[in-house]
Amino acid sequence: MLDRKFFLYVFIGMFLYSCTFGNEKRYENLEKRYVVLNERVKHLGNEVTKNRKAILNVKREVVSIHLEIEKIKKKLKKERENFNFSGIPPASLLKEKSVVKRSTGEVKLVRSDTVTVKKEDGGTNADWMNMYHRGVSLFFSGKYREAEKVFVDFIRHNKGKEFYAHALFWLGDVYMHLGKLDKAVDMLKECLRVQPDKPVARGGKSDAAMYLLGLIYVKKWKDIKSARFYMTRMKDRFPDSVYLRKLNELIGERG
Repeated sequence: MLDRKFFLYVFIGMFLYSCTFGNEKRYENLEKRYVVLNERVKHLGNEVTKNRKAILNVKREVVSIHLEIEKIKKKLKKERENFNFSGIPPASLLKEKSVVKRSTGEVKLVRSDTVTVKKEDGGTNADWMNMYHRGVSLFFSGKYREAEKVFVDFIRHNKGKEFYAHALFWLGDVYMHLGKLDKAVDMLKECLRVQPDKPVARGGKSDAAMYLLGLIYVKKWKDIKSARFYMTRMKDRFPDSVYLRKLNELIGERG
């Protein structure tokens, strides 16, 4: 009887020990797992913090770039306003009626830019006149690229003729509006070479070309010396020109 009780107590003790040992083992494993997971949570937290800082830095950079773009936009807008030709007395069509005699003896009134477009035989080249006026019309409509094509073609086929200098002037003005300043200067200087002493008041473009050259040198190239050259030249040749006053005011503002 005693042996049976003894074995029973031993069995119960061993069972309880095994249960206790298993729970301790499980506890150790869970504790290790907890430590690992806790370290992982901390690591992920650090990564989130780093990413959050990186995101904030990117946002700050985006805002900075946006502000810089806005500054550049304002600067460009101001430059365009300063380089706006809307206030310039236009060397445009004077809309005067001119009497044009055809080879047949017929007399007809037409509107012209104070120039009579003639063929070598003394007749009127209506096609070229229409082309010239179309180029001017495109210019005043703001269609500068189309006007450029018209005047380039016009100049190519009418070199040396009476209205050749006028077309050179308009092409120079077109190039100026397109930002092709080197080409603009070349055309305006060629206009002055072909027609050095005929101001707008007498149906030419000389004083207007000098003004636009001065405008480019002052506002775009900051070259006051070259602008003064054209102002002095205009003062000597066209002292009553409205363009002389405008250029004088412009140079005065820039010192």
